[in-house]
Amino acid sequence: MEKDGQLIKDWEKRNYYRIFNNPEPLPTKKQIRYSWIVHTLDMATTIYALENRDTVKEGNWILGENPNNIEIVGLKLLILPIVHQNSSEYAMVYFNTITTAAVINNLYVINRYD
Repeated sequence: MEKDGQLIKDWEKRNYYRIFNNPEPLPTKKQIRYSWIVHTLDMATTIYALENRDTVKEGNWILGENPNNIEIVGLKLLILPIVHQNSSEYAMVYFNTITTAAVINNLYVINRYD
């Protein structure tokens, strides 16, 4: 059983989407879970604001001012796995904090133009 467990762990480590480096310590599962949740909230609030507020524009320069829903979701699905695999535990704290701030800003903008 221990050998099988070690083989699985070795396989998982070899199959990460590591492009830039080998971050240590790796992000925790809790950090990754929180990242998916907060980025989902970011997408939801962004889509809502763009669809329901005429004066609101997207601030992400990659997407442009008026991205469609597929572009918003597609960017997150493309970028997040790479970020998760190439970030350390410390970097994930930074990314999660920035995204949480973006969600708070989205909610502020939605309420401001209500």
